[in-house]
Amino acid sequence: MSFYTSLTGLNSASAQLGVTSNNIANVGTTGFKRSRADFGDIFATSPLQKSSSAIGQGVSLKQVSQEFSQGNISFSSNTLDLAISGDGFFPLKSADGLQDVYTRNGAFMLNEQFNVVNSAGQRLMAATVDSTGSANVNERVVLTIPQTTVGEARETSLVQLGVNFPADAKVITDPFSRTNAASYNKSTALTVYDAGGNGYLATIYYVKTQNATQGSPFNKWQTYVYIGEDEVKASLMQASDAAKEPLYVNKYGQTEPYSMVKDFLTNNSKTQMFSLDQLTDKQVSQAANIDGVPSAKDLAAGINFNTMWATDNSTQATAVRTAAATAATAAGTAAATAAASAAATASAAAIAAATAALMTSTDIAAAGAAASAAVILSARTKASDAVIAAALAVPATASLKNMFKLEVDGSAVNVDLSYLQSRSTPLTGTALASELTNYLNRKFGDERYFEFPDAASNKFTLTVAGGTAQAMTLGGTTPFTSGVKKTTDEVVAAMQAEVNITFPPVSPSTVSPITVSYDWAARTFKFADSTVPPRAITVSAPAVNGVLGLTIAGVKLGDDSLLPNQITPNSESFIRPEVDQRFGMKVTYNTGEKTFSFASGTTGDTSTISIIPIDAAGAETDQAGLNPLALSIFGLKKEGVVASDLALRGITSKPAVAYGTSPSINMNNNFSVTAENNSFIVTVDDVRGTVTIPVGADYSLARFKKELQTQINLLADNTGKTVNGVVVDFDPVSEKFSFTTSTATSASFIKVTGKGPWGLEETQSGLGVTSGWIKPTQFTDSSSGTNKLVYIDEFGKETSNGDGFKTAPVWTPIYLDKGELTFDTGGNLVSPLAGSQLETVFLQDGKGALTININYSKSTQYTSPFAVLSQTQDGAPEGDLVGVTIGNDGLVSASYSNGTQKSLAKILLVNFSNPTGLRQVGDSSFLSSAASGNAILGTAGGAGFGTIRAGATERSNVDLTAELVDLITAQRNFQANAKAIETSTTMTQAIINIRG
Repeated sequence: MSFYTSLTGLNSASAQLGVTSNNIANVGTTGFKRSRADFGDIFATSPLQKSSSAIGQGVSLKQVSQEFSQGNISFSSNTLDLAISGDGFFPLKSADGLQDVYTRNGAFMLNEQFNVVNSAGQRLMAATVDSTGSANVNERVVLTIPQTTVGEARETSLVQLGVNFPADAKVITDPFSRTNAASYNKSTALTVYDAGGNGYLATIYYVKTQNATQGSPFNKWQTYVYIGEDEVKASLMQASDAAKEPLYVNKYGQTEPYSMVKDFLTNNSKTQMFSLDQLTDKQVSQAANIDGVPSAKDLAAGINFNTMWATDNSTQATAVRTAAATAATAAGTAAATAAASAAATASAAAIAAATAALMTSTDIAAAGAAASAAVILSARTKASDAVIAAALAVPATASLKNMFKLEVDGSAVNVDLSYLQSRSTPLTGTALASELTNYLNRKFGDERYFEFPDAASNKFTLTVAGGTAQAMTLGGTTPFTSGVKKTTDEVVAAMQAEVNITFPPVSPSTVSPITVSYDWAARTFKFADSTVPPRAITVSAPAVNGVLGLTIAGVKLGDDSLLPNQITPNSESFIRPEVDQRFGMKVTYNTGEKTFSFASGTTGDTSTISIIPIDAAGAETDQAGLNPLALSIFGLKKEGVVASDLALRGITSKPAVAYGTSPSINMNNNFSVTAENNSFIVTVDDVRGTVTIPVGADYSLARFKKELQTQINLLADNTGKTVNGVVVDFDPVSEKFSFTTSTATSASFIKVTGKGPWGLEETQSGLGVTSGWIKPTQFTDSSSGTNKLVYIDEFGKETSNGDGFKTAPVWTPIYLDKGELTFDTGGNLVSPLAGSQLETVFLQDGKGALTININYSKSTQYTSPFAVLSQTQDGAPEGDLVGVTIGNDGLVSASYSNGTQKSLAKILLVNFSNPTGLRQVGDSSFLSSAASGNAILGTAGGAGFGTIRAGATERSNVDLTAELVDLITAQRNFQANAKAIETSTTMTQAIINIRG
């Protein structure tokens, strides 16, 4: 048996030698994995045999397995050489496509079908990918590298062109011709492509057409585009904003993007065409305005309303006598006798009626001649100048009381100028206009009532030096009490009535020497004594009068005749409801034309103003009933300016708004107002003053705003100009006070400062803005030699046929001049921001059509020379393969000469639960077996898989030194086993010799 045992040793040594020799032979084979011979001893025994005395029967070769350790990486210049760094195998498909093969030999190449294969023709498998490079491992294909693109040609639709146009280029007025270099400034050229990838030369010519001016601060260039020999016209394009939203324009030239006006757009009916570049007719918004005819009065010298009636009546008396003498002479003896008889019995009432008619006429002589002979003769024979003047006193006052009704933006006031009779100085036209402006703004404004709650509030006492105290009651026999409300003018009139009774006129004067008035600037009452020299006056009250601010002790008036304390309306009620309040009305006088103008307080087409005639009772009447003084002084007649649907006067202007800083206290909590922080310096328009709010320990934000707003709106200056309608507010977000004027013009101004925690110590002043607007001008086409208005039909096409156009919608699309580039004075492109769209050009030989947009957004106009800064286009021909890249994750990307970058596939890796169970089939390839388990697919770099390195291969993992050692070992084993056989042979021969 020893012979056979040694023989198995010889066989195993030979096998080991063979495995080692195979390893050594494949030390240079790419991807080769070292083989290892695994041996096992042979041991046989039986159940009846003593195992401890059994002898082994040799050795047997169990298996030859591979060691899948990492081989060294060898780099190459072939992109398709691939090496796996880590675990995994490349999946291959046999040449006949029937068998799955696995290898780590990544030496690949392209076959005639551009499949990636190895030297044995086995094709590399890969997964399909989407546009993001994500692999679908369930859809595997043979990795193929196309040498050209198929269907990748792209038609040019967008050209990005950045050009610097020289700012100093000359404007060319010659008609453009591409054959005349003098008719254009510069040109550029580029290649564009059709859908089949065919290239065409596109040439763009640039002509400067306008330099920036004061009226139109833009530089303009016209473009002409040719593709081959064909001119391509620019399409009609709607203007867009920086976000490339289409723009629309309203009747005031205001432009807004689609997102802001989409809810106001109407159906696609025919509209006027407006050009963005032609929004140049800038106008200033105006208030509704009425101009009178020239005044019949001498307003250069001025009108003294205190004495004008006596003067006029004296003139009328003279005219009456003259007319009477003429009538008597013409009538003859009989008529004169009859007139004398009538005159003897004529009553003063008859004379007053005649002279009243004369007073209200603008032609005194004509009126006098028209009067009856009897009344005229009576006036001549019985009436003196004083009698006529006295007769005229009542109708004269009535005429001033109800001059006319002024209606502003739907709110009306009867104009009463009777208070001017107390003025002793003449008023020129300019002064009268200023006076009327102040009057109207008071009457239309937020003036409040004086409210008299009890009997103590209606009493006051006047003591004149050298006299006794005179007690007076407002309202006389109908006292102001029990909450009665009176205007400031009514309170002044009531005071004056009481003074007139207690201090009657001193002959020859017909008025009391003490005149009562209200000083709007000082915000208190004034008692002026006309006695020379003026007497000292003390004003007091029988009991404390909180409404008039009087005490029993009283106050002695100073040289200004003013009560020293501010006395302002105390009622919470406005004289005019807030809805009827109007602000900013203005009356002006043109000294050259001698005309008055009345303007509403708001600008724009929604503002209105009307002059309405009223009778002596203040009721509306017709033109014939217009107060003659309204015509003779102000040149007014029945007239109105209504709101307009057309763009005539523009839009509403912006008021002045002043903002404070953040208060140093929490305005959400109640707080205190003290004597140290209750005073504020306020300037509104040109009225300046100091306002003070009451001291209090439990102020809320609402009360604080109300008190401050009320006091600000009581401000006035010494001309009688008052502050009205200022709004005080607090923004809870920014935590700042704001102050807004009621007037809205460029002359509007407001500033409020005050000490304390209110954040008003450094308030910035606010300025109003008289809004400007632009009158859109309809585009005209002069290409035919005549100017024709252009419309846009329901299909968005240009037409000069206006049939079907009705009215302009609220918002109309606004367009760019076709092919025109517009730059501002800073060299920035103004339009077109969304590019210049060209009309569709049909190519020769039926090769299709091109529709191109040329985007000039990167273009500039600086003083540097003409230069192409950037030039790209999105078209491309079919491309040839110029390179392949394979990422570490196995993603295969191809680059083509047309600039296309295409992800072709992703190389997959496979692994096995027992790689040593793979069946080796040569060429460093393996087949799966039951021992290896099924192939596990995955992507490179994933869990359980290595990464792929392109341009490299994995070398054999055979260690030559170790193999040489194994070779010596195998040789020694063989020799030893051979010696054992030799010994067995000798022993056998000895046994044989014993028998012999």
